[in-house]
Amino acid sequence: MRKFRAPSPYLIALAGIAGAGVTAGAKYFIQSRSRRAHRSAISLPPSIAENIRPWVVFNPSKHDDPQEFRNSLTMDARALGVRDIHFIETSIADPGVSQARKAVRAGATHVIAAGGDGTVRAVAAGLAHTGVRMGILPEGTGNVLARNLGLPLDSPLDALAVALGESTHRVDLAWLRMVDPEERFNLPCEGKLLAGVASSHPSSSDEAALALDDEFPFVTLAGMGFDGETMSKTDPELKKNIGWAAYVLSAINSLDVPRMGARLRGQAAHGGDDSSEFTARCVLFANCGDLPVITLAPEASLHDGLLDVIAVDTQVGLVGWADLSLKVFSQSLGLPQVNTPVSPADLSIRQVRECELELDQPAVVEVDGDAIGRSAKVAVRIDQGALLIAG
Repeated sequence: MRKFRAPSPYLIALAGIAGAGVTAGAKYFIQSRSRRAHRSAISLPPSIAENIRPWVVFNPSKHDDPQEFRNSLTMDARALGVRDIHFIETSIADPGVSQARKAVRAGATHVIAAGGDGTVRAVAAGLAHTGVRMGILPEGTGNVLARNLGLPLDSPLDALAVALGESTHRVDLAWLRMVDPEERFNLPCEGKLLAGVASSHPSSSDEAALALDDEFPFVTLAGMGFDGETMSKTDPELKKNIGWAAYVLSAINSLDVPRMGARLRGQAAHGGDDSSEFTARCVLFANCGDLPVITLAPEASLHDGLLDVIAVDTQVGLVGWADLSLKVFSQSLGLPQVNTPVSPADLSIRQVRECELELDQPAVVEVDGDAIGRSAKVAVRIDQGALLIAG
């Protein structure tokens, strides 16, 4: 009788890569059909176009010629029957919070975030609970929120038509705070920016009540460990040149992150307490489930008032990461994902309304793709229905 030989790590890795290709192709086809269907239903009746006052908050670094962007979008707006459109630029010091609030105070009926996920996050913080419609012109690498809403990704005119249209979604906004962080990176904190807006307009305290001055918002995903390392190591110039593949290269360079002991305490979806201890290389907090080529949290929803906490662990080197890839790709195709006692990878998901996570060592923390610091403990909460987003 021939002895059974376990497949080599390289064969397992090859299977993982093949699975990635199949999954990417399937998801691209499904998402493209969804966006085409969405686009075919676009219309902007004259009665609407004549009565809206849109402001566009845009990141000038996304354009070689910001003025050309203004001119082009103004022409697109006029093609839709909109004559009055205003523009305001973000800055390194303020990626969109005070700009969004300024637009609201100026009487904007729609405030459109034109940029990547960082711009979308900041504008969302500025628009929370204002009741003003938020639109998105996706110009980033991931465009994760736009993908989850099925928005047009490759046509500014189509995206603008959706942003100015009547269809809207109530969307949750999540907030994360590093507790006694070991290090804060040089990234503006939207909670602090909101506090600054409130202090400059003493007649209103709404902004200060939205968040603590050390809280960072996120609309899609936050994480610690492997996820944070990946984002912190991603080269911005490489993202411009090769897009999403830059994250893949960074992820490969982050595979050696240590396993961490974790303790989670929070309020579960059903209202009771949720307390657990586990080991993980990465812990994620998801407000939505879809990334460009995978589904990370199949049950995650942008409007259910819940966060999906995803604990990811691997062992046995490359074999563990390959097994994890197969699990993720399987669930991306709608297949059940099973963890067994002998599996070299574990992927578990639980839903909470708010939580505190404490690790046995500091790890890099990221929100919506931006690394914000290094901490062993974070507090995360969800603000249900804080945003009204066109789509």
